[in-house]
Amino acid sequence: MTAIASGGGAEMDQAPGAAAGVRGTGTVAAIDAAKRLFSFNGPGADVDQVKSGPKVQLEKLKVGDKLLATHVEAVAIKLVTAKK
Repeated sequence: MTAIASGGGAEMDQAPGAAAGVRGTGTVAAIDAAKRLFSFNGPGADVDQVKSGPKVQLEKLKVGDKLLATHVEAVAIKLVTAKK
């Protein structure tokens, strides 16, 4: 498993922010093609369920396939001066 982090300043008209993520391998445990959902066993004993986007070729995925997954969370912040 690999941890990923990035962040930094922003231009004057953009909010600063940061992103952090985790990358790891997993095995496909179940597929619900009608709802475009699949579950996979990640590191440890946890099972994650993911909704796949329209570009994902879900019909090529099979139970037992190994995946390299990256989970990323991002935060944007905007500070403004309070009016008195």
